[in-house]
Amino acid sequence: MAITPIKSAQNSNTSFPNRMKVITMLSVVISLAGQAGEGDVTARPFKPNPTDYVFDSSAPKVISTFDQLVREKIVLGRFVFISHERDSAAAIAKYKAISIFGKANVHDVYFQGKLPLWYVANYDISVSQVNLSQCLVKIRAMNAAVIVPGHRFNVHTLKFDQGKRINVTATTIEEYELLLEIGRRLGQMNMSALCCPID
Repeated sequence: MAITPIKSAQNSNTSFPNRMKVITMLSVVISLAGQAGEGDVTARPFKPNPTDYVFDSSAPKVISTFDQLVREKIVLGRFVFISHERDSAAAIAKYKAISIFGKANVHDVYFQGKLPLWYVANYDISVSQVNLSQCLVKIRAMNAAVIVPGHRFNVHTLKFDQGKRINVTATTIEEYELLLEIGRRLGQMNMSALCCPID
C-alpha cells in the first residue's frame, strides 16, 4: 500500500505566504464584483410622457374624482391614494399615490444586463383650477429608484450582499398612467397614447 509522505514543516511554512497571496487576490476580486451594479444599470429609450395635464373639467369635479379614488383605496392595482391637503375656497387639493405592493412599474425600463429591475416611486399630485371649466393636474415622482438584487458573496462579512436601492430618473410612464386614469373617469377626449418601451 502506497503511503503519501507528509510534507515537512519547512515546506509548509514556505507555501503559507503564497497561499495568503492567493486568498488576498481572490478577496479583492470578489469584493470588486460585489461592488458592481450601479454602473451596470441601463434604461431603454422611449419618448417621455407628460406629467401635467389640463382637463376640460372644473376643479370641484376633478377633486371629487380624486376623492373617489381615495375611497376606493386602490387604482390600477398598484397605487393607494391618500388625501394630503385641501383648500376648497381656492379650488386646490393635493394627494399622494403610494405604491405599497412592491414595484410601481408594469413596463420594464431599467435593466441590469438583461435583468429587468424593480422600479419604485411614490407620487405627489396637485390639483388647481385654471378657470371655471378647466383644471390643471400635476404629478411628480418622489424618490424614484430601482432595486438591484443582491446575490454575491461578501468575503468580509461572510454573507450574501443585500439588494441595493439606486436613485434613477423618473420614467414618466406611471405619472401619465395616473393622468390617463383620471381622464378616463372624467370622460376627457383626445388624450395622447402612453409612450413606453416595447415589451
